[in-house]
Amino acid sequence: MEKLQALRQALGSIEREASKFFEKGNQAAGKRARKHLLEARNLCSELRKVIQEQKKELKGTRRTNKAGDGHDSGMGGTSGSEGGSTYRYPY
Repeated sequence: MEKLQALRQALGSIEREASKFFEKGNQAAGKRARKHLLEARNLCSELRKVIQEQKKELKGTRRTNKAGDGHDSGMGGTSGSEGGSTYRYPY
């Protein structure tokens, strides 16, 4: 959660500095805004990795669905019910 808090702070800084740049023409604020944008991008990448790791940990302890057949009842779709082949969409 500390990475999320750091991201929130970076976004607040971006908003303040970008406002100074666009509204008042303060070029130094533009430079600071770009610096905070880069920081936010890096924090997003780090947060994404943390979420992915947590997802992998949860996947190992996932329960079966209510039917008890062991199949995931998640968001993945199938490409039809005939033929027995299924395709999980990547999104």
